[in-house]
Amino acid sequence: MDGVLPKLLSFPPHPPPPIPLSDADYDTQIKSVLQLLNETSARKLTAGVSGSGDLLDILDPSVNTLPYLYALLAHINGASSGKLAFGSANTALLPGGRLWEPMLTFMDRFDPIQIRYSGQEFRNLIAAVEKAARLAQMVNHSLPRRIEDLVDLFYGSHRSLYGRFDQQSYASTLPTRDFEAAKPVLDNDIFTFPTSSDKVAYNSLHPYPCSTHDSSSTFITYFSGLTDKLSYKDHLLYFLLGGMIYTGLKDWDRALHFYEIAIMAPIINAPSMIQVEAYKKRVLVGVLAEGRLLPMPKNTINNASKCYRALARAYEALAEVFQQSIANESDVSEVLKEAQAAHQIWIDDTNLGLVQQVLAAFRRFSILRLGKTYAALRIADVLRQTRTAPADSAETAAYLKSLIASGQLKASVTETGSDPGFWVLRFAEEMAEAPSETQIYEDFTNVQGRLKKLAAHLKESDRKLSLTREYLDWAKKMEKSAAVGAGADADDLAAADEDVMMDT
Repeated sequence: MDGVLPKLLSFPPHPPPPIPLSDADYDTQIKSVLQLLNETSARKLTAGVSGSGDLLDILDPSVNTLPYLYALLAHINGASSGKLAFGSANTALLPGGRLWEPMLTFMDRFDPIQIRYSGQEFRNLIAAVEKAARLAQMVNHSLPRRIEDLVDLFYGSHRSLYGRFDQQSYASTLPTRDFEAAKPVLDNDIFTFPTSSDKVAYNSLHPYPCSTHDSSSTFITYFSGLTDKLSYKDHLLYFLLGGMIYTGLKDWDRALHFYEIAIMAPIINAPSMIQVEAYKKRVLVGVLAEGRLLPMPKNTINNASKCYRALARAYEALAEVFQQSIANESDVSEVLKEAQAAHQIWIDDTNLGLVQQVLAAFRRFSILRLGKTYAALRIADVLRQTRTAPADSAETAAYLKSLIASGQLKASVTETGSDPGFWVLRFAEEMAEAPSETQIYEDFTNVQGRLKKLAAHLKESDRKLSLTREYLDWAKKMEKSAAVGAGADADDLAAADEDVMMDT
């Protein structure tokens, strides 16, 4: 290994040259290092350097990203197979083990440009970290907080779907209810999905992986190794699981957005059960967000809409009864009856928890309804109007304060005397506050940034579309049509000229 180390350290040049390497030179040099690493055995990569120790202690992952990655994977594979003396996989790869800290260090500090040249190895490391995290969660749920940022550094910065690791990560957050761990990734909108072809069309503007790309879709491809082949099911699962996580976070708007993407996805004959599940959850989340049955998303295919409604009758019935009871100022009894009648359905669909939240939300919407009629009410009157059981004024006052503190109720509670029943709930007037100049400028800047980002992705999408066979066929047809039209116009002009000559 002593003879290989100087070659591994030769790239990138250190100190950096006065004139940065061109993309062509960068590509040539990093590929030579990559070839050397592929030709070096795992035994050499883990043997260490005489007098200096292990490669993981010598290399800097932020500078020598690829050598560090290959050495780390050699250690991981050796520990997993029991060939190296770093302990079994149950200890070496878990928190506190020999390889746990190097794995986290790499994920925190790797060079995102160099990693484009070793996509498969990078995904192998992610899989190892994800597996170790799962095993650790089985024993101890209190993982280091840094585990939440393992994917965000690379995934969040490029905003494209990399493969099935996202879904595995989200699936692991659901049973542990550690929803915040997935939020940094989910908050990044996906503009493109990786192509399923082995190779992509040559892009003269971005000929090398190290080039500056307008969109990550030009290098995050199956051919680069940075992603697996994604199926239609993978696409639907991403948005279903993402919607479930946002539901757990009570971010209703974002949850509805994710569910609706799955619901509106194209179908062949009938929607998949993943789409049906997304629709059922959307009905319940719609009630939690707005207290009513939301209309079907506008771009949903008609056949799919019929299937959704047929398979989610119990859900729509519950939402309709909820909405009618609130509008008619009724108590919760009818909603309870409807929920009880379909109790087994909620259990079979694993949506009982959401239904229970819907029942609990009836009280909140009953109070919000009062604000449309009254300017102020005593707590005792609120109890009477909402028919809350048990009739506890102190508990109701505390509940109202919690709604106000969380921003769900625009009102205030005036404490007059020691009896909470005589305290007064005053609803705030629904008046839109004029935004300040600073707020207007911030909103304008945010919108401008989003539009620029969207324009860049649309430009890349247009480029991709122009290279598809369907587009080329369409362009040929349009060219023929234009030629035929031009020929017809010429004939018409010639005939007109002849008529004029005859008239004269």
